[in-house]
Amino acid sequence: MKQEDIRSARQTAFSLLGGSETVFDSSPRLRRVRRYVKEHLSGRIRLEDAASAAGLERRYFSTYFHRETGIKFREWLAILRVARAIELLRRRDLTLEQVRSACGFGDRRTFQRTFKRWVGMTPSSFRRGALPTTEWREVARWIRTEPAPTVVRTLGNRY
Repeated sequence: MKQEDIRSARQTAFSLLGGSETVFDSSPRLRRVRRYVKEHLSGRIRLEDAASAAGLERRYFSTYFHRETGIKFREWLAILRVARAIELLRRRDLTLEQVRSACGFGDRRTFQRTFKRWVGMTPSSFRRGALPTTEWREVARWIRTEPAPTVVRTLGNRY
């Protein structure tokens, strides 16, 4: 994935989690997709379902989503799930299995592989080194402006 694609993916993904104004705010179709994904993040989200939320055919939806956001729908969804997993992993009261399920990952292997792709470490490694709550707020602001691999390398070296 190219650096600019990662940057766009991160910005787009964080918009669902309360980030700054994005293309989702200017497109009614994408607003409906964002709402649908937010409501169903813990379950199975098929491309057909997202396309239906947008009022488009599945084949055209893929092209439309990528053209409007600069990222493929599946990548955006994976980033959203990983971002939610990070949020839940900071809570020590949930098992890794509960986090996996709450984020909509179908199985443990997919959860670990996807998490490691975007964060650079496994969920259990992240949990062992997760940041304290007060410091996390500042890091979260920084994450919104830096490419994901840079964030991961920096956090991995620092913590």
